[in-house]
Amino acid sequence: MIDRLLDAARGKVDGADALWRREEQTAVSFESGRLKAAGISEEAGLNLRVVAQGRMGVAGTTAAKPDPKELVARARASAELGEAVELAFPNASPQSLPPIPTFFDRTANASLSELIRMGRLLVERLARPDCQVNVAVQREVADTAVGNTAGARGEYRATGIAVTADITRIAGDDVLMVYDQYVGADMPSDADLEALVRSVDTRLTAALKIVTPPDGALPVVFTPAGLAAVVLPLEQALSGKTVLQGSSPLAGKVGEALFDVRLSTPGRRRMRPVALQRTRRARGRGAIRLRSRNRRTRQDAEHGQRPARSVRETAHRLHEHAVSDGGWPAGRGAACCAAPYVGRRPHR
Repeated sequence: MIDRLLDAARGKVDGADALWRREEQTAVSFESGRLKAAGISEEAGLNLRVVAQGRMGVAGTTAAKPDPKELVARARASAELGEAVELAFPNASPQSLPPIPTFFDRTANASLSELIRMGRLLVERLARPDCQVNVAVQREVADTAVGNTAGARGEYRATGIAVTADITRIAGDDVLMVYDQYVGADMPSDADLEALVRSVDTRLTAALKIVTPPDGALPVVFTPAGLAAVVLPLEQALSGKTVLQGSSPLAGKVGEALFDVRLSTPGRRRMRPVALQRTRRARGRGAIRLRSRNRRTRQDAEHGQRPARSVRETAHRLHEHAVSDGGWPAGRGAACCAAPYVGRRPHR
């Protein structure tokens, strides 16, 4: 389908690239310790980006049998109102890229009953008096293909699994929520699940103890929500859109020192050759666009949260050494890692 679409675009636009993606998802959810839902869904989408007379246009479809000519016509119509860009599509690479493991047979072959067993195990391990236990398990298997009119072509298969567990305790007017999750490309081992249980249990135990805050000058520590606001300008500066438009404050500053040497951003994350995101359109149809997608096992020092969390929360992990006297300890720095899957249900 990618080749047919690119053949239809050649000669009608200055250049084009296309992306096709099919994804199968298996989801299991437990609410208040009981199995609430279990199901399998499959989605597929085709996306086309073109440059016509110096302007960029896009079009996408989720039709089972898409018409390449119609998709090209829609993309050209979009380009008439699109922004002017200088975009060069890369040629086919003469050298093969190093392989990146994105597909694991254990995850792809995991049955629905196996996922239910995993969720029920977590429910039993996390059961506490006067606490509501919710568990969600989502497995996905995806096929992706990309290409452009300059001859570049690539495809890969990927698997992913997210296991989320949260405990809610309501005592009078006090509402406490503690949660954590495992996210990766391969199935979690028994040790991974035990680490998830231990993480939730440790923070729940600490959060249940309410103490009187001390008086006087205290160390300053950013919470995940507060730190997200601090690094927001950096996230916006690294956005592909601001870079493409030339409005990123980092533009033209290669080689310059822009941040304190004690600030670091280690990248402990699962890699993909190409990463994708579905965006909803009218009538439930989906389009696909490029984005960076990071999934990893989350560990932080947060015990719990009052009141309810935001579903769009972005969490950041601070260095194990706390902040003192309003500054970072010499030579230590802070480790800040964007984790878009923290504190909410697995992304769909």
